[in-house]
Amino acid sequence: MEMHPESTGLHDTQRSDADYCREHLSAFRLFLNAEAAKLFFQRSLILVALFAVAILANMPKLGSRAVFAYMPGLLVALAPVILRFVSNQYLRLLKHGVAFVDALVVVGVAGAASTIAIAWQQGAAVNNGPILSALLIAGFFSYHSSIYAQIARGVSITLVAFLVVFVFDPMTTKAFAGQFIGGLGFSVFLGIKVLRTHQSQFRRVSVERRLNTHLVSELESMVYPHQLSMLRVKHTLSETMPLNRSTAFVAEFDIIGSSAFAAMPIFESAKRASFSSCYSELLSQYCLNPSSPERPYSLGHLVKEMGDGFIYSVGYPFEVPDLGNPADTSLLLGLKFIDIFNKQMDAFSKVSRPTSAVVIVQDSIRGFWTSYQVKSYDFEQTGMTKVNRLGAFRKELLKRFHDRFPPGDYVIVDDQTYFALSDQVKAPFLEVDLRDLDMQIRGYPDLLKVYIRLIGRTSLYGLKRNQGDSAA
Repeated sequence: MEMHPESTGLHDTQRSDADYCREHLSAFRLFLNAEAAKLFFQRSLILVALFAVAILANMPKLGSRAVFAYMPGLLVALAPVILRFVSNQYLRLLKHGVAFVDALVVVGVAGAASTIAIAWQQGAAVNNGPILSALLIAGFFSYHSSIYAQIARGVSITLVAFLVVFVFDPMTTKAFAGQFIGGLGFSVFLGIKVLRTHQSQFRRVSVERRLNTHLVSELESMVYPHQLSMLRVKHTLSETMPLNRSTAFVAEFDIIGSSAFAAMPIFESAKRASFSSCYSELLSQYCLNPSSPERPYSLGHLVKEMGDGFIYSVGYPFEVPDLGNPADTSLLLGLKFIDIFNKQMDAFSKVSRPTSAVVIVQDSIRGFWTSYQVKSYDFEQTGMTKVNRLGAFRKELLKRFHDRFPPGDYVIVDDQTYFALSDQVKAPFLEVDLRDLDMQIRGYPDLLKVYIRLIGRTSLYGLKRNQGDSAA
């Protein structure tokens, strides 16, 4: 997945925040509702406290009228608290966050305007611009998506304040005319400034969210699903794969005679397609382990890919699903890989074509994370030596005794793997005593016997052994 700069908006300096929000208007409105809901639902107790303080502060001068002035605001602020107790569906109201904040602002301004009008009627000195202050605060708590909506909101709230004062005393409105006009202008101005801030914030959040989505999408192609899940809950990368030592089966799939076809693009394409299918088969039964998140179940694990082959492991770092026999699984995977490769090669050429071989050993291995800044998960080299040496032995064996081992696809296992196999999959193998051939596997003098199976072109899993699965 390729992410272009223009698709994220990061490098689009010609387009303003306002243009970006207009192009994503539905998402911008959802963002504004969420921001308004944060104020109204997450800080409802603070708002309740503010209205309660306003009532108590005005009680000495206004008496019960203070309750009348600010009680509507107190009730609106109490709404989310009440809804939490009377209904478990209150979260659905979050999408109406802007409406709730506007309602709170309207009743708050109305309460302030009525308080001022009552105080004016009683002869109290009111000359510090309280209506202007109330309208300024109203402009600050604005969550609308356009300048026109901000203007309409400012006019509406100013009109509410004017009507409240007019109801108490029409003559009082003249005294506060300057506060109404100034409050309207400053409220709209402040509302537009807040809108610009919201537009800039939305664009930044939206771009970051898209980039995060892109990063996660790319990360999914680099790590296992359980690793991604663990990283999301703040595990470190080093905690997502096992680092203990364990006994497992390590296998090498290798293409025989590929050098003669390496320059052909069609061969490279067929090889890549076969490898891709092999990797899909390797993870075909991958599933999470509820009791141990860092140890999911899987048929195998791809250790590394080489030029003309790859190495895979069975039994570590993942357990085999359904408590299967890891030795059988490693062999059946190898046979499946040979089958996949042959089908791709049949499409490439039925006359002149390379063959393949699978070498399987049982060994003690341990995983580790590389110390390089860009970390990768690998196996210690001591756990890979045996499969590498047996792979090199396989090449020397087939080269030296080509008259005894006819061309074809081979599976070669060491003695530990052979004796761990089930009887039904062990039968097609032929024993090769290295002493009879006067050969030895370097570094493993005690490995005296290996077991070889030649896979027939027209059969798999040893169904026809008269020619395909025999070695003279």
